[in-house]
Amino acid sequence: MDDFKREVYKFLDFLPGALIEIDLSRRMIIYMNRMAFFLLGHSQSDVDTGIPLRDIFQNDNEYERALKVAKSFGLESYQTHTPYSRYKKQDLYDFMMRRKDGSGFVGECQGSFVLDENQVPVGARIYIRDLTEQRAMGELLHLLNELGSLISQISSKFINLPIEEIDKGINIALRDIGEFVDVDRSYVFLFTDNLTQMNNTHEWCGEGIEPQMDNLQDLPVEILPWWMERLKNFENIHIPRVVDLPPEASSEKEILKDQDIQSLIVVPIIYAEALVGFLGFDSVRSEKTWPKEIISMVKIIGEIFINALKRKHAEKQVRDSDSLRELLLDIITHDLRNPASSIYSFSELAHTDLPENKLIEQIHLSSERLIKVLDNTTTLAQATFGERIPFEELNLNDLVTEVTDEFSSRLYEAEMDLRIDIPQSIIITANTLIKEVFKNYISNAIKYARDGKMILIEAVVENESVLISLKDFGNTIPEKNRINVYERGIQLASDQKSSRGLGLAIVKRIAEAHDGEVWVEPNLPQGNSFCLRLPRWMG
Repeated sequence: MDDFKREVYKFLDFLPGALIEIDLSRRMIIYMNRMAFFLLGHSQSDVDTGIPLRDIFQNDNEYERALKVAKSFGLESYQTHTPYSRYKKQDLYDFMMRRKDGSGFVGECQGSFVLDENQVPVGARIYIRDLTEQRAMGELLHLLNELGSLISQISSKFINLPIEEIDKGINIALRDIGEFVDVDRSYVFLFTDNLTQMNNTHEWCGEGIEPQMDNLQDLPVEILPWWMERLKNFENIHIPRVVDLPPEASSEKEILKDQDIQSLIVVPIIYAEALVGFLGFDSVRSEKTWPKEIISMVKIIGEIFINALKRKHAEKQVRDSDSLRELLLDIITHDLRNPASSIYSFSELAHTDLPENKLIEQIHLSSERLIKVLDNTTTLAQATFGERIPFEELNLNDLVTEVTDEFSSRLYEAEMDLRIDIPQSIIITANTLIKEVFKNYISNAIKYARDGKMILIEAVVENESVLISLKDFGNTIPEKNRINVYERGIQLASDQKSSRGLGLAIVKRIAEAHDGEVWVEPNLPQGNSFCLRLPRWMG
């Protein structure tokens, strides 16, 4: 080796990336720098003996593809012994490559020819970068993106799910998440209040997997001591191989083996800072492992479930006690804020990593809107129970326009036209909660008066007040019914089985919180005019 070449190799040896040199005549690797030895697992003695170029590619197809790439960049100069003149920088190419021990990795390669004194190619140098970790991170981000979307969908379904359908909704969600994380069984266990017993309350099983729920009722928690110690500390349990459980988990190991479980995830279900149950995922057919990021996100599902179950319990109490305060405060503002905040936090993190991803951006914006809705609900609770709410100056035209924009798709589907006739100069002093009045009015018009094909929103100033009216052109409400449409439990149409008659009752409470009033009157010759009168200035 001449001195010049020795100096070149000395320089190449300390490059930050893996570099190999190839003898084109023999297609053998004749040099590796330090990073290449580390990446490919070979030694200097291997190089001295001779490493065929083919050996660093995963299969013949990848090897042949590499030769085609070399050919496209001027290999004919070597074959014809003519000076090389194509000095354009080569593109980066990804190949499935192989280490000495047979393990594979994705290598990002970029090559250049080694030229003799006549500028004829005699060899090639290939710079190799291991993309395995980068690809794995990309796949994980994609997986988290999809899981975040699924969790957002599940959360959205539970927000307005009638309490009679909550148990069914949980089982469907168990199926969807179970299939996503590729397990054979998913389930929910809830503890008794004194944390002495547990019950399998919900379960989904993949095809061919035997259900276990009937056999897992009124179980003493003492049968899972190792398990319970971790859950009480709010720790996730990830068991890639049940057979590898430590001796102190012998009880759990025996129970899991009896159910043919090979791997599983269990996450605690926490409510009001107390352990109330756990959510589990079993792999029966094969051993599996799951990234900790996926497990952390799955934990959100448990929060959604327990909040839905608590809402179910609370709403039953509300029906018995007729307590709107519990319905608004305990169910909506508290129970929904935790999963909404979790989804917002995860989507914000994902949006930071993938700012161009439209789906993540949509999830982020939707969760942000949901939190704003919950903020309004808190204000509504204050208004409902006589507490003072803050006011600000609002442009009435802008406020109504913003509300109507949210109904554009529903109006299009109903083939209805909505017009606004409100002077831009009208300023009111109100809380943004006033939007809920217009949302209810518009929603009811779409629901009950779509045959009229049009909605008109008008406003006029009357001394120190503003009169706003939403006019529809559907069937006119009979006079005997108009007086009580704003009462709780009254529906505008008797065939609306899913409605609880809360919308206009809430409208009335919001108006009263603004020292305003609401009523409905005929919109002659046909239709109804839902009115709202507000003082222009609030003290």
